[in-house]
Amino acid sequence: MDPGTCFPLMPKISDDTAPFWRGCRERRLLFQRCSECGHMRYPVSVICPECHSAAFEWVEAKGEGRIYSFVVFRRAFHPAMAGRIPYVVAVVDLDEGPSFLTNIVGTDPALIRCDQRVRLTWENMEDGLALPVFTIAETGEAA
Repeated sequence: MDPGTCFPLMPKISDDTAPFWRGCRERRLLFQRCSECGHMRYPVSVICPECHSAAFEWVEAKGEGRIYSFVVFRRAFHPAMAGRIPYVVAVVDLDEGPSFLTNIVGTDPALIRCDQRVRLTWENMEDGLALPVFTIAETGEAA
């Protein structure tokens, strides 16, 4: 499915995750950075998993990284995903540090490899929200 199409499932937004999703509405990928030790974290949490400080700020990631791991789904495990088969779910290690569970879009799944560079793009959701997904930033075999 091409980036920019309407994603079929809406996220559950809580008070803790609302700033992340506000950033997505603005097409900005935001993460928490600990104000004490500088650790970038995702998913959001009330304390830093490294130093246990509760102080943090929201910072924007540039949206580039490498595929750590991925799986190609050839069967829809939710009816809303049936029209997206096959689709790729991946763990992307972002250059800023956090690992991010996401989709790889716009590429034949047979050409995806671990360690490939990826870059951020957005899929439109309902009500102006956007889902951060990634595309392959380079062609050929993994480095």
